[in-house]
Amino acid sequence: MNILLRYFTKILKETIRAVLPVSLFLIMFQLLILRAPIYNFMSVLFGLLLITLGLMIFLEGLKYGLMPLGQSVGSLLPQKTSLLVILIFSFLVGYGVTVSEPAINALKIAAGGSTLAPLQNKFLVPSIGVGVGVAVVLGILRIVRNLSLVLFVLPLVVLCGVLSYFAPADYLSLAWDCGAITTGPVSVPIILSLGIGVATVTKGCDPAMAGFGIVAIASLMPIISVLTLGIVSSWM
Repeated sequence: MNILLRYFTKILKETIRAVLPVSLFLIMFQLLILRAPIYNFMSVLFGLLLITLGLMIFLEGLKYGLMPLGQSVGSLLPQKTSLLVILIFSFLVGYGVTVSEPAINALKIAAGGSTLAPLQNKFLVPSIGVGVGVAVVLGILRIVRNLSLVLFVLPLVVLCGVLSYFAPADYLSLAWDCGAITTGPVSVPIILSLGIGVATVTKGCDPAMAGFGIVAIASLMPIISVLTLGIVSSWM
């Protein structure tokens, strides 16, 4: 029991160190700089408590659940299946983790209360999911073929710039924000662990760095997919 209590106290302290500074900064800024009271202060404190406990449980779940499972699946895929099956599976994983990402759910909520055309586009969330799915496919292909990350990132950055020039203005800022919201607390650990798992059985590949390449590509492809959606929507 004492061992369990020490372990719980340890991870609780780590989570508090992550949440407390930001919370105190926001509270002090409102009170001292904005000189405005914090309404429903007890509700705010209760919400911060829920965030702390939820984040603690979530991070432990990632450490002992999703990430080991992702690495296990990633290391077994090249040994059990063909490259085509690996790439199809990678696309489905990328799409699935994206549409389940909390930030994407926040985007859906924003769309429900907004009249802006991009947020009301029924293909917005699927296009973001497709973008991340393609990104995971490219990342896994890079690992399997042991290709340089520059060969993927540089053309994608150029393509982002070109599409930004032609895309409608109301899609532009949304598209570039999507590059950040798709690399969140659910998608990043799974994509990382999948890439590391594949890299562990790929000759000449550094498992410690492989997954980070996938995340880099995953932050660019949703931008491209949303910008493309904007251009296509403007033609219709």
